[in-house]
Amino acid sequence: MTTDQHARSVVRSELNIERFMFCVTSRYTKNSHRVERAVVDANGNVSLNAVTVGKIADKEVGVLRIFDLKMIYALLKLWQDAGRPINADVAFAVHELAVLLGLSWSGKSSNLIKQSLQRLRFVPIEWENSYYTKSSDTTEKLVSGFTVLSQLSMHHRAQGRGKPSTKCSFQFEPRLTRNLLENYSKPLRLDEMLKLESEIALMLYTRLDLFLANNLSLEKNLSKLINDLGLDINAYPTPSKRKQLFERAVEELEGCELSTGVISEIRLEQNADKSDFKLIVKKRARALQLAPSPGMPPKAPEIVEAIPGSDGALDALIARGVSPLVARNLVEKFPPERIERQIAHFDWRTKNRSGETKNGGGWLKNAIEGDYVPPDDMLKKEKAKVVAADQLRIQEEERRRSEAELFEEMNARQKAGIAPEKWEQCIAELRTLGVSPIALGTVQQLVIGEVGEGRVVLEATSNLTLALCREDYGEALREAVRRVFGDVELGLRLSA
Repeated sequence: MTTDQHARSVVRSELNIERFMFCVTSRYTKNSHRVERAVVDANGNVSLNAVTVGKIADKEVGVLRIFDLKMIYALLKLWQDAGRPINADVAFAVHELAVLLGLSWSGKSSNLIKQSLQRLRFVPIEWENSYYTKSSDTTEKLVSGFTVLSQLSMHHRAQGRGKPSTKCSFQFEPRLTRNLLENYSKPLRLDEMLKLESEIALMLYTRLDLFLANNLSLEKNLSKLINDLGLDINAYPTPSKRKQLFERAVEELEGCELSTGVISEIRLEQNADKSDFKLIVKKRARALQLAPSPGMPPKAPEIVEAIPGSDGALDALIARGVSPLVARNLVEKFPPERIERQIAHFDWRTKNRSGETKNGGGWLKNAIEGDYVPPDDMLKKEKAKVVAADQLRIQEEERRRSEAELFEEMNARQKAGIAPEKWEQCIAELRTLGVSPIALGTVQQLVIGEVGEGRVVLEATSNLTLALCREDYGEALREAVRRVFGDVELGLRLSA
């Protein structure tokens, strides 16, 4: 990933939201939620920091879910892309949020998004000795009546021939916005977070990204980690239940990119007294692929390595406990394929049979020199990965061919369509109206199918494009066509 691509995938999240995990999983059944932390100051005084979600006086009105946390990050991305406005609405379409969140478009996903937006607008959050305001450098004793969104508009109406149109906009809570503008925030990799499937993995990812921003490793007992995530420790009374809670998340997070590096190692290990398990996480620097400077001719990607003067294999060996001198000798003596194979072998045994690799670097050195044969379990897993990778490659090739064919078809249709230069003017007008790039990509699949007295008809190549242009982009399309063709009626239909 180039530095430009990395920047586009990053959102900056407000730090009060990051410090307290106040969103709950889909298995949570209560209608309010409270997270408490005891803080000891330099003089030994203990104070209670707390966040309560979903309570008005003694009435419980609902909680915020993990999906709502994803929604917060998606809205931050829209706000960021809109220029970080102050006291101004950010316009969006529900379909735009679905694309950003990686959801397939359907009535179910539309309802899921709308319900989440409603919760962010109306579910109250109360901060006790916990909400920090950057501009005044104070932690508020009590902040009540706080909702993530201070304004939300989802105006749904019928227009033209009775086809629905939805116009949406939002504003963040002013205190949250001020902190963001004061840079009381941290970066977060939205693309990496949205890859995670389990709710525990997503919760854990945000905690690790926060803690490892200034650290290279973490070791924490699972009982303490459960408390950090705002989960009920009583639901996981035994070490085995706590281990089971995190096993899938650990598997998902292996190799994930953080905002400040890459998770190079993540595993669960039982404590010596067997009273609990602990999570062990290590981070390494990310190899950055630099994009060519503007105006310069393309050149081979430059890789910035974590250790100057070394290549990836050398760094990987040193990170696993091989001394620099021994690592250099191994790299010079043996082919890269053998080293890569034995590093994968070492990682597998460390994760699945940690007792066999206690000597770390020494075991890996011997494995490379002796070219150890991996166990059958690993070979089966690696074979399954190769098969899955081949299937993904074939699917990707088919997708690219389909996209290329669609692109050629669109070009041919644009050239053969009626008044193509007028349609280009319409697209230009949509840009001036502030239509998002996602929406423009959909609208550009249309062509002008008919121009008559007082009427212009646009044609779509698919039912999905037709529905989106009618429901979400119809108002902007009508205005753009009116600017180019004058006072005419706009029609939309499926091409023959």
